[in-house]
Amino acid sequence: MGRVRSFLLLFAVTALAASLPGCGKKSSGVAVTTIQISPASLSLEQGKFSGLSVTDNNGTAIAVGRITWQASDGSALSVGVLAGVPTVCAGSWDSLTAPTVCTPGPAKAIQLTASSGGATSAPITVFVHQHIERLVASPLASPVSNCGTGLSAPSQFAAAGFADYQVLATNNGNDITSTIGPITWNSASSTVVTLTTAGNGLLFNQVRATAKTPGQTSFFATAAGATSAPLTFTTCPVASIALATSTGGHSLTFPKGAAAQTITATVLDAAGVALTSPPITWSSTNPTVAPVSTTGIITGAQTGAASVTASCLPTNCNIGFLAPPPAQQTYAPIYPPVGIGVAVTGAASNTTAYAASSGCWDRANGPVLGCLSFIIPIPQTTNTPGAPIALPNTPTSMLISDSGTEIYVGSCVPRTATGLPVCNGISVVSSAGAVTANNSVTGDVIGVASSGTKAVVSDTSTTPNQVFLYDQPSNTGTQLLLDPADHAKSAVFSADAFLVYITTFQCTGSPCQTSNEVPGPVYVFDSINQLRRLSAPAGVTDVAFHPSGALVYMATASSTVTTFNTSDNTLAASPNSTQTVTLPGPPQFLRALHDWDEVARATRFIALNGPNASDAEIISATSATPPPTVAPCSSSNLFSVCNALDLHFDFGQGPLDASQFLLSSDTSTAYVIPRNFSSVFSYNLQSQLKGGISLTGAQPPTTGGLTTDGAFLYVGSTDGLVHVLNTAFSGDTLQISPISSTTNPATAMCSISTATQPCNPDFVLVKP
Repeated sequence: MGRVRSFLLLFAVTALAASLPGCGKKSSGVAVTTIQISPASLSLEQGKFSGLSVTDNNGTAIAVGRITWQASDGSALSVGVLAGVPTVCAGSWDSLTAPTVCTPGPAKAIQLTASSGGATSAPITVFVHQHIERLVASPLASPVSNCGTGLSAPSQFAAAGFADYQVLATNNGNDITSTIGPITWNSASSTVVTLTTAGNGLLFNQVRATAKTPGQTSFFATAAGATSAPLTFTTCPVASIALATSTGGHSLTFPKGAAAQTITATVLDAAGVALTSPPITWSSTNPTVAPVSTTGIITGAQTGAASVTASCLPTNCNIGFLAPPPAQQTYAPIYPPVGIGVAVTGAASNTTAYAASSGCWDRANGPVLGCLSFIIPIPQTTNTPGAPIALPNTPTSMLISDSGTEIYVGSCVPRTATGLPVCNGISVVSSAGAVTANNSVTGDVIGVASSGTKAVVSDTSTTPNQVFLYDQPSNTGTQLLLDPADHAKSAVFSADAFLVYITTFQCTGSPCQTSNEVPGPVYVFDSINQLRRLSAPAGVTDVAFHPSGALVYMATASSTVTTFNTSDNTLAASPNSTQTVTLPGPPQFLRALHDWDEVARATRFIALNGPNASDAEIISATSATPPPTVAPCSSSNLFSVCNALDLHFDFGQGPLDASQFLLSSDTSTAYVIPRNFSSVFSYNLQSQLKGGISLTGAQPPTTGGLTTDGAFLYVGSTDGLVHVLNTAFSGDTLQISPISSTTNPATAMCSISTATQPCNPDFVLVKP
């Protein structure tokens, strides 16, 4: 028996006040020809009640006194006026004008109509039922599984797998399903499964669940306010991705501007089924050179080299799957064992160099009051400084994305001559010169995604160190909490920007300074698994991704380079146990070469030893990718790798205090920019010839950047100039004073220069 209580009365009045005369739409004066009851169907437990509304063809509420109700069984249903609102009782009201008690009636489906002004509504169905004690969903039959407990998404040769389910409602052990009315099926992820209730011979309480996108999700049924326990549906996960060119290989060479090249991705699920439209993510390690579309079409946009890969990311592919034990319980991305190496030939397009200075902070006397900082662009077409770009803070770090679309500027400077650094908000400069500041994301920029959409920012001025993952489209930062003893040093993104590895340093004394820094542990972050601190290896100095994205190489202070799986950060498989390569000295920098060798089935990495070393090593990484197999790296595990120390060479200059280790875009030549020489040193990886370019004026370089074709290297120097080095002729062909004459007066990188702190181009970048 239902009894009206004050809170129910208040709810009914509030919810349905708009349907009362004077509270809803005013009469339009148009004659009433039809009327309509809302809702169109209703499920009520015996003795319960619910409000109704009646409107005419003008959408105007009809006054309750003008409505006549007709039920197909008056003993099972009655309508009274409760607080001015027509209210249906699953049974009999004690009064139709002032109802207080709803006496339960029989359980059955009732047709209810409303009449007014000569018009009668279409009937609505009110399902009167007993109390639902249990609502249980279950498969109609044991599902035919393609992969353990899952079904395959659509393939070239078969439609998507499906299974049918039903839900039953019971009261005191009796089936009351036929009386409960409409049943709704819902899934936690409509991306993984499609639920359909119409057609296919399904009854009203049944549903067909069809595999859609690789992943795992729950689904459940609701009826009359009751909800079933969830069931699990699995669309077979992606197990492997294999990429190939139109000729079946893994490398492409074509001229800039030539016809686009299409890469084929064969994506197999755990059942071995080749999926027709898997939701893989395509990415390029150098989108300026070889951008790739969402369907795997590569365009040769600029001279240089890149690697193209595809990934199944747990954000939109293999949704909700945890990595199986004994691996860390993470939602793992899937990458191919081998990517596509791309070389684009032809004349390079002209580009722009950018110069900036930290000169507004005087290292002897502290901040220079009133000093403003600017980035000075230098277009290659004229090599004449262009319009200055004003910065809100003194730059102490500056990086550009591989896409060339964003320059990231960080700022950490002391407030006094002897004080510790205080970090300011970062600035992001677009290719058009527009500056976006974010004062909540503070620190130095230590890594930028190839696409330019993400960056890692480290604020070492706080205790503990603050680290931010910055999202450029939204101009927001997510704080990453490192252990108090760890300070972020550098960050490397995967080509798809899903993964980022962060190297750290620790301090053996106080205050923390360069002289007492030692390499610390590595952290890895992604948006699904969040931040994780890796237990091994220790003392990592640099990180580089294998061009496919499936593996990550970590250089350590103990003179090793070790290979790990990016899916779960476990040690990579190796038929000849060469996951770890021992080097002659501790590597300072590690870089991947995008030089896939189709015959040797290998790509290479280059490590520069240091700090204060003069030698480097080439590491060959052979992939076990049949056919064919290359001894001794023959393995059924496609992600196996065989590493070998391929070449050791010495620049022949004595210890190099390297500030940068650069590779030409085609990865044919490596350059070292040292702090302790007035030259830049090079090594040609193809001819194995080493060389050097002396700077005019014999002053040490600061930082620099290469044009995409590697023909010119723009380098800043402590002489206050930007030097343009011709790499083909090994000469310093031009020296540019980074002062813009586009303004009056002319604008330098610093608006004020002091005797103790000259305004030198500490940061020089070249747009890819």
